[in-house]
Amino acid sequence: GVQDEGEPGIPGVEVTITYPDGTTETVVTDENGYYEFPNVPNGESTIEFKTPDGYIPTTENVGDDTKDSDGTKVTVNVDGKDDPTIDSGFIKETPVYDLGDKVWFDEDKDGIQDANESGIEGVTVTLTKPDGTTVTTTTDANGNYIFTDLPNGDYVVTFETPDGYNGPTVVNAGDDALDSDGQVVNVTIQDADDMTIDSGFIKVKVGDTVWEDTNKDGVQDEGEPGIPGVEVTITYPDGTTETVVTDENGYYEFPNVPNGESTIEFKTPDGYIPTTENVGDDTK
Repeated sequence: GVQDEGEPGIPGVEVTITYPDGTTETVVTDENGYYEFPNVPNGESTIEFKTPDGYIPTTENVGDDTKDSDGTKVTVNVDGKDDPTIDSGFIKETPVYDLGDKVWFDEDKDGIQDANESGIEGVTVTLTKPDGTTVTTTTDANGNYIFTDLPNGDYVVTFETPDGYNGPTVVNAGDDALDSDGQVVNVTIQDADDMTIDSGFIKVKVGDTVWEDTNKDGVQDEGEPGIPGVEVTITYPDGTTETVVTDENGYYEFPNVPNGESTIEFKTPDGYIPTTENVGDDTK
């Protein structure tokens, strides 16, 4: 708020005076930031400084009246004497930018947001600023999020794993506008917005085969056929259930199983009884 030695004047700034009779006059500061109204009558006048582009006003009235800033609008009482102390200081406005993008469900687990893959609502996203402070937001109904008014600097974006998902998908698999940048992302803002910081999350598949154990040894041997049409029901961690039916090869799958404890139940097919359990390689 004080004009120190070496701080330059700002040329081209409009300064307007409103005289006691209500008339106005406007001048423009010269190459040194100097302005003058040479013929001001006695009485109360008002001087207004137009904020120059790229600047904001500095602190007002913090010191010696010949060196401090009087603000952008100043009332002056003239009584037959010159007043060369009506000045105004400005500071360069720090440019700010936006950062954001999307959190989505990567159904095919390829690390790329495909056209049919939807955003995930309500995901917590935390931004750690260059000074170590943090700010948090949540994704909207389409999975979008944004942090605004960020000056240049190094940031960290952290995506919380959303409820019902297992974790992040493949990272940096292709086009930066469509691929996943991971769960913790270092970002440098440098004179531009960055709306490419996104994160994909997956759910895991659970499944295998229901088969006829012809030799009754509890192991699926080569040549032992799958059993089609068997009902298989999963109870998810939240208590909801889903039922599928084995295909012609006895195969079944639950493609989107969230983290947590689920229970899978096989309905015994007509004409069969369960074979011996857990006698060998878990894949067979």
